[in-house]
Amino acid sequence: MAAVLTYVWVAFAFAVIVPAGLFALAVSRAFRAWRTFRALLRAVARALAGLERKAAATEDKASAVTAKTADVAAAAERLQASLDKLATLRVAWGDAVSPIVRIRSFAPRK
Repeated sequence: MAAVLTYVWVAFAFAVIVPAGLFALAVSRAFRAWRTFRALLRAVARALAGLERKAAATEDKASAVTAKTADVAAAAERLQASLDKLATLRVAWGDAVSPIVRIRSFAPRK
């Protein structure tokens, strides 16, 4: 009878300890999962904040480029006007120098 009573107490202890251990394991895994989830949320929030900062910087650069584009267009117009003026001056120089070149062509060379 005492052997049966020992088996009953061992079975009772097994029936109480194993579920308690499994419950503790489940709670610790759930707590670890919750901490991992919170860390993931923090990492995503940091990444989104960084992305937002980069997007704002890109927007600023794009607006600066847009402003510079107008400056570049104005400079290109001024350059084209200067090139047109240079072409006119070259033609005028050629017209002015051509008689001198023709006269020099008759001069003897060493």
